[in-house]
Amino acid sequence: MLIPGMLLMTSGAAETDATLPRAHGAERARATARIDTAAAHVARDPARPRYHLTAPVGLMGDPNGPVVFEGRYHLMYQFFPYYQATDEMRPGWGHLVSEDLVYWKHWPIALMPVPGTYDAAACASGSCVIQDGVPTIVYTSVPPQAQSIATSRDGMRTWEKYAGNPVVPAPPEIEGLRDGFRDPFVWREDDGWYMIVGSAIDGVGGTVLLHHSPDLRNWTYLHPLCTGADPDAMQWECPNFFPLGDKYVLVISPLLHSAPALRGDVIYSVGDYVDHRFIPGPWRTLDLGGHGNYYAPNSFADDRGRRLMWGCIGVAGSAGHPWFGAQSLLRELTLRPDGRLGVAPVPELAALRGRAWHDEDLVLDGPAVAFPEGAAGACLEILVRIDPGGATEVGLDVRCGPGGTSAVPIRFNRAEGLFRVGGREAPFRLLEDERELRLQVFLDRKIIEVYLNGREVMTAQTGQGPRDTGLRFHAGGGTARVLSLDVWEMGGIWREP
Repeated sequence: MLIPGMLLMTSGAAETDATLPRAHGAERARATARIDTAAAHVARDPARPRYHLTAPVGLMGDPNGPVVFEGRYHLMYQFFPYYQATDEMRPGWGHLVSEDLVYWKHWPIALMPVPGTYDAAACASGSCVIQDGVPTIVYTSVPPQAQSIATSRDGMRTWEKYAGNPVVPAPPEIEGLRDGFRDPFVWREDDGWYMIVGSAIDGVGGTVLLHHSPDLRNWTYLHPLCTGADPDAMQWECPNFFPLGDKYVLVISPLLHSAPALRGDVIYSVGDYVDHRFIPGPWRTLDLGGHGNYYAPNSFADDRGRRLMWGCIGVAGSAGHPWFGAQSLLRELTLRPDGRLGVAPVPELAALRGRAWHDEDLVLDGPAVAFPEGAAGACLEILVRIDPGGATEVGLDVRCGPGGTSAVPIRFNRAEGLFRVGGREAPFRLLEDERELRLQVFLDRKIIEVYLNGREVMTAQTGQGPRDTGLRFHAGGGTARVLSLDVWEMGGIWREP
């Protein structure tokens, strides 16, 4: 994904093959120096998330190249190290590593754009795969938008760009194809490697273009994997395509002509994969929080066969603290019997639970029913089961100010079929076999993630201050009952060397 309005620039003649590794090393060293200068100050920001992934400084964008290699989990990401320091907005790839999906370390920057080369303006989004034991990044280099690769021979600590880049120097010649040609997603089948690249066709809609390669270096364009009948789309960004059960899933982050900020809500379709073409079912929203709170997700299959996914949250630091952006909690995707995706936070997160409160069988008969004494905080997990009973609206308020002066409402309005977090609302109804509302709420300072009955999620943000830590239940239009409640303080995730 490219940041709308991001400067695309070149400078000077192309570097030679001999000088490119040295120039890339110099750009990585310069960006690392920026981290060393500002990281300690950024870490002291009281608004900074405690257990969501963030960059050490600067702007964190799309999750890139999630992969398991040699017993470690790797997540790379679009990284703008000079955010708020200069007007230089040319993304590279940051790098995060974990051994357990709970505690994380920052690793050396993987990629940075090199002036005067094929990726002078951007090392934009892409994938990481393991080819014959060699980790290989496939990314969009700019300008022009093309696909390039980089490999690592030291366990993914450092990366060397391929001397023959770009490996896909131009989009295929398709009538009406728009300028966008980016965000490769790569997977392996029996006969070699396959890659889709996001684009759009004027007057038709978004598309993902399917390519094939025996070796990740020599690519042949085949045909569109899928094209949507959505002429409002000016680009399909950050496509993900993967099997789940006996079906396949295509996930798209669309740019829309009609959207005020261009970005639309992330959508997915469950369908069939026949003769290397995707036959989509209905398109549905992946996160009810919308594009500003969840965008450009990327997924991988872990060594247990789970399909896991991160997405980007556009959260900002406090004034004077130069950081922006975080990743959502890692989510496991499953295929439900009704053909929709099930979504839940990975169970590994339970390792972060600290001090706990429990209650059960609470009657909710008004707009302000207290939580257990002492249950409060800005970094919490809340697990609650509510029988709506005769109430038309049930839920809770989080991040309540002293004396209850302000709060972020989390509400299910059964009468209107709506779910709301703060100022964001979306359609939601209980299914015929559901007798209760099950909410799993994660508060991490400015970030709120709410999982509903294991099948929907809404990501939101709040501007509440550090003293706004109270909790209370809410019921309107009748009496409801809390069947069970558990609250945990959540610990931090960083394990730096």
